[in-house]
Amino acid sequence: HGIDPNADVNWRVFPQDLLPMVLQKGEIQAASGSDPIMWRLTQQPGYREIGTNLMDEYANLSCCVVGTRGSLIREQPEVAAAITHAILQAHAYAAQHPEAIGSEFNGQALNTTPQEIASVLKTHTHGHYSVGNAFVNEIDVYARDLKAINVLRPETDPMLFAKGITSNVLV
Repeated sequence: HGIDPNADVNWRVFPQDLLPMVLQKGEIQAASGSDPIMWRLTQQPGYREIGTNLMDEYANLSCCVVGTRGSLIREQPEVAAAITHAILQAHAYAAQHPEAIGSEFNGQALNTTPQEIASVLKTHTHGHYSVGNAFVNEIDVYARDLKAINVLRPETDPMLFAKGITSNVLV
C-alpha cells in the first residue's frame, strides 16, 4: 500500500498484552499481533483493522502451515500423510463448528471465554486449505512478499523456494 516496511516504519517491540495500552497512550500508531488480543482491539471504538493475512490477495491463501522434518516425509510418508489429513480435518471442523471448538479450547486458554474464541474463529479462514500445486503457488506469493521486505535474500527465486520447502504427502 505504498509503505516500505524497512524504510518507512520505526519498529518497536512490546509484549503483546501491552499493545492496547501503548496504543491508547499514543506511544505507537499501529500494532501487529495475534488473536485474541488483536481481535479484542477491533471490537473497541476508535480502533480498526488496517490489514491482516485475511484481506485482499491473502484472503484466499492458506494462513497456517505446519512443518515437519524431511526425514519423516521420506522415511514414514504414511505418518506425514496421516498428520496432514488430521490437521485438514481439524481445520474443516473448526470452520463448521466454532462454538464447539471454543468450548473445548477454552480449557487450554487464559483470559478468554468460549464465546470469544468462537467469535475469533468466525473471522478466520480455517475452511480454506490448499494441497499440491495450489499450495506451492500460495507459498510462492508469500515468498515474493518476504523477498520484497528483505526477509528472504534478493537472489531467492520465490517459486524455487516454494517448491523446495513443500511436499505433497497426500498423493
